[in-house]
Amino acid sequence: MSRAAQIFLLFVALGTASSAVAQDRESRPQVPEDAFSTRELIAWSSLQKPQPTPQPLPPPDKPVPQPDQQRSNADQQHSMGSSQAATTRTFVGKILRVSGNYVLQVDDATTYKLAGSIDAAQFETKNVKVEGVLDPQRNIVHVTHIALL
Repeated sequence: MSRAAQIFLLFVALGTASSAVAQDRESRPQVPEDAFSTRELIAWSSLQKPQPTPQPLPPPDKPVPQPDQQRSNADQQHSMGSSQAATTRTFVGKILRVSGNYVLQVDDATTYKLAGSIDAAQFETKNVKVEGVLDPQRNIVHVTHIALL
């Protein structure tokens, strides 16, 4: 191969290499000023739309009220005639029938009369978890939900 051909190939190789390096520099993203600031994380896959990550769950003794529970809580607060805010609580115990009424026996010394549209007969003598609003003056739980343990 002649000396001129070798020089020509050298210039072609250098030109190709320099254009490849220039393109590589352009393809690298520049780091913005706030690159290290805290941002909200996004959990998604290529099959989903990006969605913000869910917020942490509330503590177990403060359940998130459902829309139908909020309405029934407001009705119960109105029916109780109390000016204090009605808060849904969770009680664990056994449902018993005493003098024709259903009660929740939490321990040997504590029982609450059950009120509300929930049918407690199917849970009689069973250990349950009851969600409802407590009326402390009358010792009544206005039941919103009952579940077996």
